[in-house]
Order: sequence, then C-alpha cells, then structure tokens
Amino acid sequence: MGDLVLNTRRRITTILTGMLCMWLLTACGEDEELTAYQEDMNTFFENVAACNDGMNAIDASDEDAVGQLLSYLDRLQEEVSWMAELETPEEFSTVDSLADEADENMQQAVALYHEAYEGEAFNEASAQAAREYYDRANLRIQYIIMILHGQIPEGEGITYTEDEGILGGGYLNKTDEEPTENEEQESAQ
Repeated sequence: MGDLVLNTRRRITTILTGMLCMWLLTACGEDEELTAYQEDMNTFFENVAACNDGMNAIDASDEDAVGQLLSYLDRLQEEVSWMAELETPEEFSTVDSLADEADENMQQAVALYHEAYEGEAFNEASAQAAREYYDRANLRIQYIIMILHGQIPEGEGITYTEDEGILGGGYLNKTDEEPTENEEQESAQ
C-alpha cells in the first residue's frame, strides 16, 4: 500500500507543480475585477502548493500515511470547490463552467480515493476510477490556466466556438445544436 500512496502522491505533485508554475507566469491586467480574480487564483495555487508540499512530506512507511494523504486530498478538494465559486470576470467567462466541472470531478475523485483506501482491503477499482476523475479535474484546471494565458485549449475531443471577442464569449465543446446566449435571447423576444 505504501507504493500506492507514493505513486498517487507523485502524480498529484507533478500536476500541482505544473499548475502553480503556469499560473505564476500569468498577469491578468490592471482592472480591479481582474486583479481581484488574479489574487484569488494566486491564493488558490498557493494553497494547492501547500497541499502538494504536505503530500511530499508524507513518509510512505508511516502507519498513518494513507490517512495523511486522504486529509491532503480533502483539503485539495476544498480548494478546488472554493476556486469554482469565485466570481469569474467577463473576460474569462469560459473558465466558469470549467471550474465547476473540475470541482465535480475532484469531488468524485476524493470520494473514490476514500473508498479505495478506507475499506477493509484496498479497492483497486475505486482507486482506478479515482485517478480517472482526478485526471479529468486536472485537465480542466489546465484548460483554465491556458485560457487565463490567452490560449485556446486544443486536443482530442476539444472544440471551441467563439461568439464575441477572444475567449470571453466562447464555449468549449459546444455543438452546433446548442444555441448561443445571443440566439437564446433572440428566441425569447
């Protein structure tokens, strides 16, 4: 079980470190709302880094290593939930739904990690499902970072439709059948 804790911790560490480095390179601008959002996101990444440092400090041979890991995962999930509740500036409106999706996936991941480690025996299926949800949450956070950098996420299964301006009115994975906000407003009139 020590190897599983160590592998989970390494995977989390790698992703969190990358996210922190990418965010620290970002500058949102001088607008008050953007500045407040940037400060909140900096707080988020600082807290995530603290969780990361704590997970790295866990001695995998310690009797309570699993408990410590789960505690840090709980804190991490709380941080992602907090981030998802932040007021997103209009310039980054696409971030809002991604943050909600990251939160939903992280909640599932943490619940499944608890299920995997807290049973009478380690549950590999739950751990595998937890990793998948965790990867989904982190992918969405990576998309958020890209958007905050002014980049449009690309990859398999990713589509981006822009209604107005760069990023502010866009939709990730929007299908042609889904009406835009403007089309919804026009049909309501």
